[in-house]
Amino acid sequence: MEEYTETLTPSAVIPTGVTLSESHGTVPFRTGGGEELSALLDHSVVSETVFTASESVNEPLRLDYDFADGTNAAHRVSIAAAPHTAVTAVAFYTAAHDAQGRAAIQTRLDAAEGAEIHFIQVIRVGADFALVNDIGTTQAEGAQVELTQLFLGGGEVYGGTFAELAGYRSHFQNDIGYLLKGSESLDINIHTSHSGQKSACDVTAKGVLSDRSRKVFRGTIDFLRGAAGAKGAENEEVLLMSEHAVNQTLPVILCAEEDVEGSHGASIGRLDEDTVFYLMSRGLSRESIDKLMARAKIETVMRHIPDQPTLDRITAMIGGNADE
Repeated sequence: MEEYTETLTPSAVIPTGVTLSESHGTVPFRTGGGEELSALLDHSVVSETVFTASESVNEPLRLDYDFADGTNAAHRVSIAAAPHTAVTAVAFYTAAHDAQGRAAIQTRLDAAEGAEIHFIQVIRVGADFALVNDIGTTQAEGAQVELTQLFLGGGEVYGGTFAELAGYRSHFQNDIGYLLKGSESLDINIHTSHSGQKSACDVTAKGVLSDRSRKVFRGTIDFLRGAAGAKGAENEEVLLMSEHAVNQTLPVILCAEEDVEGSHGASIGRLDEDTVFYLMSRGLSRESIDKLMARAKIETVMRHIPDQPTLDRITAMIGGNADE
């Protein structure tokens, strides 16, 4: 892969209790993109922005990445929560529908003992844009990271997440929603690594594939030796709106410890024709039915977002009123 030639930083609204600093030497950490991507960013022109919550904050940290046409840029961002604090961060990654380019954003979420981080991502770029969204999380004892992601379109979007559940009773929750159309492509790789006793993860993905869009979901739950009492679950619901859409769901459970619980499930299918007939008999067109069902999938994920300005902005993106 070619190096990224530019660095970028998001526009940010920083609440009281969160401090901003620039890092000149990145501390290595595992991400879903793997060592090759990290090495590429090490050799590219990449800066790192560090946000640290030293106390619980009531308002979200807000980040906006607006990619211009011709972008070839990357950035690293770190969000850390001090012991027994709670912070919410909201990040939008957008580009004009006709913008061409490529970008990579690598994010670290570091939750200290008893801390809580809720990171909300909304991604919508154009059909000729490629975006790598790479994440690594670390959870200490009693810490929780909640990751809510909405993938609302892009020519090539890669989402990689590695969650390191090393702390006793640490927890990782990942709720994903996606809407793909045209020839858009989404490749998701999630790896949860359990080494802490009684650690837990819960990964849920819900999405809609239309036209000739493609999606791959790789979900790995890895129970390491010593993770006694750990639990992990992953589930996916896929609604296929076209016979030409391509879906791949690849769940994996690895186990080196006896006293653990792991599960995965997937529901993949098309709209029931009886349901379609009923709704059309009530005056809805097939196009309206497809949009209604697609929006319903996204709205179930939106329920995990506690911030009204963020919900309003997402609703404007997907059309319609989420409360209707």
